[in-house]
Amino acid sequence: TAEGTADEPVGFTTSEARGGAGQWGGIKVEGNRFSSATFKHVTVEYGNYGIYVNMPRNNEGFVLSVEDSAITNNSAYGIRVARTDDNWDGYAGSVKVKDTLIKNNGQGIHANYDRAYVEIENCDILGNTEHGVYMRRNVKQIIKNSLISGNGYGIEVHENEGRQETQREVIGNIVENNKYYGIRIYYFSVDTSLGRTEKISDNVIKSNGGSGLEMQSEHYANLEVSNNEIVDNRGIGFYLSHVRGDLIFEKNKINNNNGYGARVEQAERDIQFTFNSIIENVGFGVSIRKEYWRGDSSKNIIINGNTVQSTKLSGDGNGPMDEEHTGIYLYYKSTANVEFSGNKVENFQGYGVNIENNSSLSSLSFENNTGKENKKTGLKVYGRILPAIEGNTLDKNGRGIEINYTDANAAGEFEISANAIRNSSEYGVRIEGNAKPSITGNDLDGNGDHAVENKTSNEINAKNN
Repeated sequence: TAEGTADEPVGFTTSEARGGAGQWGGIKVEGNRFSSATFKHVTVEYGNYGIYVNMPRNNEGFVLSVEDSAITNNSAYGIRVARTDDNWDGYAGSVKVKDTLIKNNGQGIHANYDRAYVEIENCDILGNTEHGVYMRRNVKQIIKNSLISGNGYGIEVHENEGRQETQREVIGNIVENNKYYGIRIYYFSVDTSLGRTEKISDNVIKSNGGSGLEMQSEHYANLEVSNNEIVDNRGIGFYLSHVRGDLIFEKNKINNNNGYGARVEQAERDIQFTFNSIIENVGFGVSIRKEYWRGDSSKNIIINGNTVQSTKLSGDGNGPMDEEHTGIYLYYKSTANVEFSGNKVENFQGYGVNIENNSSLSSLSFENNTGKENKKTGLKVYGRILPAIEGNTLDKNGRGIEINYTDANAAGEFEISANAIRNSSEYGVRIEGNAKPSITGNDLDGNGDHAVENKTSNEINAKNN
C-alpha cells in the first residue's frame, strides 16, 4: 500500500536532476490470491512503466486499486496489467482505476490477456503516444465517465472472457481529439440465452482522426448503443458488423463525420433504430444490411422517429458512387414485420428510403414519414414485401414512390393512401412486377410525368386521388 493525501501525495520519480521518461523501471507488483495493491494520492513519473502488475495463476482474490493519483511521463505504459503464464485456466483478480490522471505515457492503461475484472472510472487519460485505453481478454471491461483525449488511439477493446458474469460497458466518456479512431470494439462472447446486454451509451466521441465508433467481429449478446454524440470525426460515424443478439440503437446524434453516418452489417436478430439524428455525413445516412452468414432470424425491425439529412459528397463530388448515396437503406431476408414511421429523410443524392427483401414474404408499415428533395426516389420498395403506405409526405424528389413486388405466388394487394406525393421531377407513383395496390385518397399534384404509372399487367384501383 502507498497512500498519501491530496496535499502530500506519495511520489515515485527519477533520481536524475532533470526528469525524463524511462529513467528508472517503475513499480512492479507480483500479486497472489491473498494480496492486494493499493495506490491512493500517489504520483509515478519518468519510469519505463508507471505501475506494472503481473497476474499469476488462479488469482481471483487479488485487487489492484489506483485512486486519486497521477501517472505521467513513463516511456512504455502508465498502467500495465498482464498475466505471466500462457497455460493456465484460472482467472485473475480485479483492477480498479478511479479519479486518476494518466498522461504523456507510451500507452495509457493497457490490460492485455489478464482475465481480470477491469474497471476505469472518472479518469483523465491524456496525450499518451499510443492507446488511451487498451483491453483484451478481460472478464469485465468497464470504462465510465472518463476523458480520453489527445492520445494516438482513444479506446480499443478486444475480445472478452466469456464467463457467466462477463460484462462490457463504455458509458459517459468524452473521447476527443485522438490522432486516429475514437472507439474501436471487437468480439464479445457470452451465452445468448443469458440475455446479457453489451452497452455503449452517453459518450461524446468527437474530432478524432479516424472513425468515431467502430464495432467489429462477433457480438453474441444483445447490444445497446444509445445517447451518444458522434460528431466531426474524420471517418465513419458508427460502424457495426456481426451482432447475434438484438440491437437497440436510439437517441444518438451522428453529425458531420467524414464517412457514412451509421452502417450496420450482418445483424441476426431484431433491430430497434429509433430517434437518432444523423446529419451532414458523407455517403449513406443509414445503411442496414442483415445478410448474416448464420441467417436472418429477425421478427421485428423498427425504424422510427429518425432525422436523416443532407449527405456531403466525397472528394470533388463527381465520384461514380456519389449519386447512389441514400438516406436510409434497409436490406433484410427474414419474414420480419417492418415498422417505419415518423422519420424525416431529406436532401440525398440517391434514394430517400430504399427497402429490399427478395428472400421471404414480409410486411412493411410505412407511415407518417417525410421525404423531401432526394435526387432519386423518395421511397423505393423491392422484393417480396407487402407495404401499407399511409400518411406520408414525399415532396420535390426525383420520383415519388417506386414499388416492385416480385412474388408471383402470393397476392400483391396493398394500400397506398392519404399521402402527399407532390412535385416529383418524374412520376408520382410507379408500380412494377406483380403488385396490385389500391391507390386512393392521395395528393398527387405537380409531378412531372404521370401521377401514377402502372408497369404491371394488373388492373389497379387509383380512384379518388
